[in-house]
Formats: sequence, C-alpha cells, structure tokens
Amino acid sequence: MSKPVKWQHENIVNAEPTLIYELIIPHTPKAQARPRAAVVRCTGGVRATIYKPRENMMAEEEVRRYWEDLIETLPPEEATRFPWEGPVKMVVRYVFQIPKTNYWEGREKEGKPDMDNLQKMLQDALNKYAWLDDSQIIGKHTEKMYGASEGTYATLEFYERVEKPVKKKRVARPRETNAERSRRVRKEKREARLLAIVEGAE
Repeated sequence: MSKPVKWQHENIVNAEPTLIYELIIPHTPKAQARPRAAVVRCTGGVRATIYKPRENMMAEEEVRRYWEDLIETLPPEEATRFPWEGPVKMVVRYVFQIPKTNYWEGREKEGKPDMDNLQKMLQDALNKYAWLDDSQIIGKHTEKMYGASEGTYATLEFYERVEKPVKKKRVARPRETNAERSRRVRKEKREARLLAIVEGAE
C-alpha cells in the first residue's frame, strides 16, 4: 500500500484542494509511443509528415471516455468548471498484472514501460478536457507496481489560484532644489522661535 503524499503547498494555491476526484482506467496501463514519420506524395513531389500512431489515439480516447463518464456523475455546478483553469496536482498508481515469477502484489515494477511515457499518455489524454494546459500541473507523484487489479488509478486534486496582492506603488517625491531647502529650513526655524516665545509667555 502506497503512503499518502504530503504536499508542500506553495503560496500560489490554497492549502486544501477545491475538488478531488478518483479516476480509474481498469485496463493495462499504456505508454505514449513516439510519433511516426512518413513520406507522402503531394502536388509537386513528396513531403515528410509526422503523425501519432493509431494505438496512441485509441488509448487516449479510452482515457477520455472514463473521464467523461466521471464528469457525467458530477453535479452541474462542478461539471461546468472543466476544463479546470487553476493549478492541478495528481497521485497516480500504474498497476500491472502479477507475473508468474516470484513477484507479489504491491511490489514495485521495474523496466518497461517507462514511467515518463505512461504519464505522458495520461496527461495528453486529459489535456484540454480535465485542465486547459499541462503547465497547470504543479505537482505529481507516480508509482509502477504489480497488483491483482491492473489499471491506472489517479487521484486528481484541483486547486483555486490565489491572486497575489497588488503592491502599492510609491509616489516619488520631487527632489528639493537648494533654494527650496533653504527656504524650508528658515521657515522651520521661525516657527520654532515663535513656539518658544509662546511657551515662555505662558
């Protein structure tokens, strides 16, 4: 059993998330494959093009389908807030089927698929659906392990952004000229002498 993650909250978010959801994709976790290159014929010759493999597109659609199923269970005031505009944090466990060797449930999985590619698949699928841009993700904790129920188990935390207080600009005072300073000093001295006379008379 993985330990709960203790986030170190920054000043840009509230200490507690506004919304927390558990997203479960109950299938073998899939990693994002590299884009493919192909040469296609066009008017005037041939050109190279880059495209996303079909298996990637199908895996992303599968993740989105489970996300949309989750959204449909939410009250309207929550569902209409997505894609989210504020910071996002996530805790993700990628659970794979237990092999027939001497591994057991809950043991960490080493080797392929790469953690980065697993995470890229999840983030690419939810980008523009759960949040507006991947740059909103300010924290994540991920694990690969073996377990009886393989799948992707993601805890998504959505935060409100705390607006920084606007600092008041200091109004720069115009610099005194020598003549203005002399007049001010003479005036202060006169006022001080008058005050002393008044206090002496009392």
